[in-house]
Amino acid sequence: MPIMSARIRIDVYSDTVCPWCYLGKRRLEVALAERPRYAVRVTYRPFELNPDMPTEGVQRPQYVNLKVGDPGRAAAFEDTLTRHG
Repeated sequence: MPIMSARIRIDVYSDTVCPWCYLGKRRLEVALAERPRYAVRVTYRPFELNPDMPTEGVQRPQYVNLKVGDPGRAAAFEDTLTRHG
């Protein structure tokens, strides 16, 4: 019996400036490359994680400290992101 190719549609909602979203995108690409028998259509859709961000932006350390609330946790957060990236 022939193996049929499964057709899969994936909608990804992400914020293009979010490093975690980028990491997820790269991981998805790796996973899909490891499963070439699947016919996958990926559609990227915009999502603004922080609509209150000032137009001029905020320095990353300041932003992470405000988001996480504790400088120690913020440093661990950044270390985890660096390791996974």
